[in-house]
Amino acid sequence: MTMHENPVADLVLGISILLLLASATLVLARRLHAPFTILLVLVGMALAQLAPLLPPGVGRVLDLHIGTELILYVFLPSLIFESATHLDWRELRDNLLPVLTLAVPGLLVSTGVIGALVALFGDALLAAALVLGAILSATDPVAVIALFRQLGAPRRLTDLVEGESLLNDAAAIVVTKILLGMALAGHIGGTGAWGAVGDFLVTFCGGLVAGASMAFVAGSVIGLARGNQAIVISILTTLAYLSFIVAEEVFHVSGVMATLAAGLVIGSWGRGKIEPGIADYIEHFWSYVAFMANALIFLLMGLSIDFAALAAQADVLGLTILAMLFSRALAIYGLMPLIGRLRPSLSVSGAYQTVMYWGGLRGAVSLALVLSLRDFAWAETFVAVVMGVVLFTLIVQGLTVEPLMRRLGLDRPGVADRLARDEVLSEAARVAAERIPGLRGGGLFSAALAERLEAAQRARVARLRADMARTRREEVDDDEAVRMLWMRAVATERTAYRELYGRYHIDERTYRALDHAAAVRLDELRHFARTPTAIAEDLDATARRLLAWLARMPGRFGRLAHTRAVARDYARAWAALQACDRVDEALARMAGSGAFEARQMAPVREAYRKRRDAARGRLDDWAEQFPEFVKAMQTRLAERLILQVEQSEVQRLSRSGLVPANLSDELGETFDRERRRLGALSISELAVAPEELLRKVPFFVDLAPDEIAEIVPHLRLLTVAAGDDIVRAGERGTSMFFIGRGVVRVLADTGTGDAAGELATLMAGDFFGEMALLDDTPRSATCRAATACALYELDRRGVEAAVAVCPTLGERLEQAARERRAGAPAEAAGHA
Repeated sequence: MTMHENPVADLVLGISILLLLASATLVLARRLHAPFTILLVLVGMALAQLAPLLPPGVGRVLDLHIGTELILYVFLPSLIFESATHLDWRELRDNLLPVLTLAVPGLLVSTGVIGALVALFGDALLAAALVLGAILSATDPVAVIALFRQLGAPRRLTDLVEGESLLNDAAAIVVTKILLGMALAGHIGGTGAWGAVGDFLVTFCGGLVAGASMAFVAGSVIGLARGNQAIVISILTTLAYLSFIVAEEVFHVSGVMATLAAGLVIGSWGRGKIEPGIADYIEHFWSYVAFMANALIFLLMGLSIDFAALAAQADVLGLTILAMLFSRALAIYGLMPLIGRLRPSLSVSGAYQTVMYWGGLRGAVSLALVLSLRDFAWAETFVAVVMGVVLFTLIVQGLTVEPLMRRLGLDRPGVADRLARDEVLSEAARVAAERIPGLRGGGLFSAALAERLEAAQRARVARLRADMARTRREEVDDDEAVRMLWMRAVATERTAYRELYGRYHIDERTYRALDHAAAVRLDELRHFARTPTAIAEDLDATARRLLAWLARMPGRFGRLAHTRAVARDYARAWAALQACDRVDEALARMAGSGAFEARQMAPVREAYRKRRDAARGRLDDWAEQFPEFVKAMQTRLAERLILQVEQSEVQRLSRSGLVPANLSDELGETFDRERRRLGALSISELAVAPEELLRKVPFFVDLAPDEIAEIVPHLRLLTVAAGDDIVRAGERGTSMFFIGRGVVRVLADTGTGDAAGELATLMAGDFFGEMALLDDTPRSATCRAATACALYELDRRGVEAAVAVCPTLGERLEQAARERRAGAPAEAAGHA
């Protein structure tokens, strides 16, 4: 049977064969414990040699070649975006100086050294040799990063290598284009050099701005599409490619930097826009995309290697490899110690430097750049040389990185990771041992076998706990143990916030505020060893001033904005309470596992206990002051919890086959819509009804319902935090206040602008401020909230309008004013 030529069918069939080969190679890599990407190159090389022996149709299908456009516009955006979304931007920020130093000055050093040595000892002109130097300065440590994750390498080492690679790729592309333009023009340096520096900065930074801007737009759209994984995946895929293409083709800035910035924004700020369930799906999707891109790149790389061309350029290739290794050594061992002297906290250890030096492999970006050389005299030579260098770094350096790491001791997990591993294994073994008697009771095991298995599990638990005790005794002092406990507690806290947000129990802004505060604590623990003595979760002074300012804004907008702020404060306290309970459970499990001693856990438990009490106290305050509001919040929470139980039960029945798939999907969408509705902050439902509060004020108690209804539009709800001044002595009085809930202290004016000396205490049902309002005189006293208060403010225009529709109100005010003018001065001052 013969195969007819069909380019589209050949392409699809060729890619399918390559993916099957990649899958088989992955299985082989796992069995041999060998780097996957390096095996792919070897498989590609073998396939290229076997192609002449294959049937003509199959050989034609596999006649695929790697090209610049394929790498830059198909593979590179997805790989950069996937890596950037997994980078911890806080870790990158903390290591930004060494990363940028290697990505820009280090790249320039490498470019200059390679170019100078190749021009000095080879036949190439300096201008052309510098282009080769820039091309070979782009690192691509895919194989090394995979090895780091496999060995459990230190997180900082991974961040340094991966961060350098991402920024380095962008810098290499920009520098190569600039140097290529100079080489084609026939000159290097002069006034054009300063223009090149400006072009580099504009291209580099412009890509960051373009990518971040598009990511913020995409993240906002994702926030509107929560719950629809197809839409979220489509937006993220579009963002990965659109950021690259728009930056390169429209704004003429760095596409790599644009995609990197987009990935960092989505991986940090944008992560809060994505539901946890969808986030897991996206994680699997991008992992497969990265697998597919790497598989095709490295297989095509192996298929494209021309051994005859490599042999023809053997002398230039050997010189270039030596120049590359020497330049890398200068960049790493020359620049990194300088950073350590300038900023000791950012110093990079000698072991890290050695792995960064030897792990600086070359790959897809270098190939893309050299294949893009057109109308360049040295293009053919440079293609062969770059292919040979890439092959050398992958096979020689890539296969020896693991032994190097083992020799340097970087393959052994840190003490915190080892304790966490043993703790998890101990807890799992304990639970398994407790379940064995139940299995014996069900007739699954004989009594003798069950006893033997249970004894083995108990012995394993004892052994693991003994190992933890020995590790803790030999390698961990009390201060380090407390710091590790704090890090575990804060990590548990952040997980709790993420779950609450994913279940629509808290809104996005509340989640971000809590998660950010926890992340800052984690950063201080991780990088500065600052162990907190307490956790303040109450509103700070700025937030309290904002609440007071919102409360005084006129009209319905101010009332709604203030109520929304109060609702978020309530949600924040409630979420903190839930997180504290979760942390307490986690600490109790750790105490049971024997991982830490009780005296080491005491300060952490005490700090979270105080925080839990503070959060509970704040919730109690809100419940006392605004029972209607709290009832609405609690009703919504109960409805969300019930909905969650119902959805879980429907999913269970669907998995058992009792519910048809179409009905299950329909019910799932219904549940999601209802959860989003209950998760939205509906102010109309949460706002306290002013009619209900006014009926509790004796001044209004005898008014008819229709008269109260006429007054309500002129009242403004005002909630004041404890300790805040409502009115101050000496201020011009323009409004009066009715106390719905809370306690207000009336303080005398000292004449210096400060309030001192209590004149009166006002409580729910009292009113104040009418004297200054009716007499048009300054306030005679300061009124300060002793507790958080719910007030209704009625200004001069409101009084006039209310009196016009309700004459009895005017009569009551005048009567009250006459009585207070005739009363004691202190009493009159008590009404300001």
